[in-house]
Formats: sequence, structure tokens, C-alpha cells
Amino acid sequence: MDSFALDINPAQLVHWLLAEQREGRLDYNIYAARSYSWEPAPDTAEFRLGDEEREDVDQVTLTGRLEIAPLAGGDEWTLRLRAEDPLGPRTPEDEPVPSHEEEIDLATFEEKFIRPQRAMIEVEGEARDVNAKRRLQRLLHAIEIDRHRKSG
Repeated sequence: MDSFALDINPAQLVHWLLAEQREGRLDYNIYAARSYSWEPAPDTAEFRLGDEEREDVDQVTLTGRLEIAPLAGGDEWTLRLRAEDPLGPRTPEDEPVPSHEEEIDLATFEEKFIRPQRAMIEVEGEARDVNAKRRLQRLLHAIEIDRHRKSG
């Protein structure tokens, strides 16, 4: 499989998928998930914490993953979005968050990662061969011009 970066607006991509889903024309396998990661708080003036206090504070990042693949021939290409949203500092007293990846629906992915416009989003494609890459590029073109198949 050949992987490559894609230059497409993530909001347009998710908007197009949601429109296809609403019309019952979503002919793709969709997998969306979110997870949280923790790192020790950085030693910067911004936090102004002593050594002991800093040990109790983590920097939390919310990560989203969206994968799209065709229903038929699902291994010929995959379109992936990876979103990272730095949520900020967190202490042990804060509300707990899941420690594992949790599957979410497409609308939740849009709500958490696309609408807030604060996540850093990377889009990449992966294709088995040149023909699969062409099919993926045709889909991306349809998304860019917001073209949808007719029902029926």
C-alpha cells in the first residue's frame, strides 16, 4: 500500500459524508474514534508550579481518528483523518476520561473535532495500486465540488 498526504478541507469531507449518510447513500465503511493522551506538564512560566505540584498535573490531548474505505473492495484504498486537540492541563481531581480508544459516530466526530476549529487535522490516503488511487481521487473530487449520487 502506498500512503500519501492529501490536501482536502476536513470540514468539507465530513460534511459530504454526513450528507451521504442522511440520504442513505453512504457506500463506505466508516470508523471514527477518540482517545486521550497525557504528558507531564511542561516546565514553563505559563504553569508556575513547584516541582511537587507539577508532578500532579498532566497536559491532556484529545485525538480523533476517522477512516473511510469502500464497502466493496474495502482494502483497495483508505482515507484517514487524524485530529489532535490539546485540551490543556489536568489534575487528578478532574473528572476521569477513558483510558482506551472509544468508537464514536460521524456526527460526534464532527462535533468534537471539526466544528470547534481548534484541532490540528492531517488527512492522508492509502491505495493498493494506481487504479485504487484513481478511484480515491475521483471520490475526493466529488467531495470538493460537493457532488452527490442521486438516490434510487
